[in-house]
Amino acid sequence: YETEITNIGKTEDYFRLFTGADITDYGQPGIPRYLSLLGLSSYHTLITLDGRKINSLRDGNANLNKIPIGFIENIELKKGISSGSDGTNIFGGKINILISEPENDIPYTRLYSRWGTSGMENYGLNFKNQNGSIRYSILADKVFSHGFGFYRKYQKYNAVNFYSKIDWYYSPKTWFTINTGKYEDNTGTISSVGIGSDKSKDKHLQIKYETHQSKTALKIKFYGNDEWQEQNVSDMLFTYKISTQGNEEIIEQNLGKYHLIRVGKEHHWNKFRGNYTMANPTEIVNKEDAFYYEDEIHFNNLKILVGQRHDNNSLFAKEESPRLKIDYQVGSKTTLFLNAGQGISFPNYNDLYMQTDFYKGNPNLLVEKGWIYTLGLGKVFSDIVSIDLSGNYAEVNNFILWDYDSSLGYYQKKNISSVTSKGAETKIKLALAENVNIQSIFTYLLTEDKEIEKSLPYRPRDKIRTNLSYKKKKFNGDLIWTITLGHEYQGGRYTDRDNTKMLKSFNIINMNISMVLAKAFTINIAGNNLGDNEYYLVDGYEMPKSNYWGGIIWEFWD
Repeated sequence: YETEITNIGKTEDYFRLFTGADITDYGQPGIPRYLSLLGLSSYHTLITLDGRKINSLRDGNANLNKIPIGFIENIELKKGISSGSDGTNIFGGKINILISEPENDIPYTRLYSRWGTSGMENYGLNFKNQNGSIRYSILADKVFSHGFGFYRKYQKYNAVNFYSKIDWYYSPKTWFTINTGKYEDNTGTISSVGIGSDKSKDKHLQIKYETHQSKTALKIKFYGNDEWQEQNVSDMLFTYKISTQGNEEIIEQNLGKYHLIRVGKEHHWNKFRGNYTMANPTEIVNKEDAFYYEDEIHFNNLKILVGQRHDNNSLFAKEESPRLKIDYQVGSKTTLFLNAGQGISFPNYNDLYMQTDFYKGNPNLLVEKGWIYTLGLGKVFSDIVSIDLSGNYAEVNNFILWDYDSSLGYYQKKNISSVTSKGAETKIKLALAENVNIQSIFTYLLTEDKEIEKSLPYRPRDKIRTNLSYKKKKFNGDLIWTITLGHEYQGGRYTDRDNTKMLKSFNIINMNISMVLAKAFTINIAGNNLGDNEYYLVDGYEMPKSNYWGGIIWEFWD
């Protein structure tokens, strides 16, 4: 997926406009946004920032609000399971968000700002430079917004983010990398995005050594430095603390021309204690170990990966899961792929121990386990037309779901013996004229709770997302301005397990105009939900009516 970062106001908007992913969105700024793929749960989708997992230890989700749009260079999206390194809790797939970083020795500075309705204010800086063997980048971002309607006085969001990266090239094939980052918000979510171990200030540090050789590569990633990394949270519901320590090591070894052997191990200790979880709170220590090995076999136009992963969680039984991936290049313009793997998902702390007036965890939950298959075809017919077709099938046993018990008057986590999800997606790109392009994504999904033969809640059967773009260029090819007209349709979806209540389908229209006023100065103007439609992604939380934002970007090179 290629991002149009300069034309997007918020990170979650990219996934709504350019992918078939589902987003849990409560409409108000600052409230966490969660992604899900293949019709499964949001905690079944792994989200990483430059390869670093940012899913919460508490509930397994990753909050998109924590990733400023101005920090992002590109987004990689992969559906299903294909490798042992994908880890656990990844039935749906993996999304890797790449931080903007220098690519050459040309100094580069980018300043940006956005303002919009609901009081949105966003200011940021991207700076890149290289001095001899040292290459570095600095990114800073601040965003503020308040809610609308009833929540205007209460739902305020304020976050300041900082990220820096330094690469020291010891030789052309060897370098050292240091990352530091500080990410914060006031939404009550527990994860700070980054890598490191400064637990007192919630700052993070990664030191990573890599050596690049044509035949052999050793990659070692570690974090926490075997020190406890504390995560403290206090919001209107509860206060608790989670500690974790761990390390991860990946070793890659090329064997001749055809085999790439990959061996990896993971080790984590999670320590939990809190005052909202149990009648008699006690400290719980959970030890997680994993080991995987795989062989990536290369032929002329065919690549096959076969592997096995072993997981050992001290609160649950040992689990094993095989993985398979096949990529076949048919000529220069056609690609076929097949991924198959067995997924494992251990219950998280909310699943097991949450105790509030309306939500109860279940310490007797079983491990989710199931097979996920994805296959697809990518075909470039010409410079005018390209198409991507994909299909997926998943069957998950002991699927974990919040279920309302009317006799008790609260929701409780429970295992569903079996759940299936099957779907298809079509992505078409057309160059209608030299400066006119259209992209349309159609997603069709069927889910079933096999116990009661009903659809899973909040899974729309069909979605269509279409973007029509007109780009005006100078005679030398430089872009002058872009107009994008977007349409989103989402079908109705049930809000309860028994399928008695449904949210209506909706259509919304968005427009974005990006103008290059000077060689280094760009202005953006955008309007969302231009038809002023009433619609909901979550029952009881109305999405914004017509809303607008504008922004400027100033970028220059020395």
